[in-house]
Amino acid sequence: MDCYIYFKMPDAKAVAVIAEVALLQQRLRALSPELQQTGMALQRRPDLKQGLITWMEIYREVPDNFEAQLRSALQHVDFPELQYAERHAEYFVDVVVCA
Repeated sequence: MDCYIYFKMPDAKAVAVIAEVALLQQRLRALSPELQQTGMALQRRPDLKQGLITWMEIYREVPDNFEAQLRSALQHVDFPELQYAERHAEYFVDVVVCA
């Protein structure tokens, strides 16, 4: 299962967002050995809408207890001060497509 978390922030806070996501992902790796082997990424939309950037955190092959690990890791970063809008998490599973 993969987790995608998106949120919006003012363009002026882009450097702070990148730094906080780096800390968050470092903390998650420390909490979960499984996450050290899977992919983590941070993406952003290429365009601004009303001065806001839409950000996307991507966590591949998350463990069953990922939500608890994420809550714990978030206690060690400054996202609440950076947040313009709520963080939205969505989970997806791979589908085998037969031709």
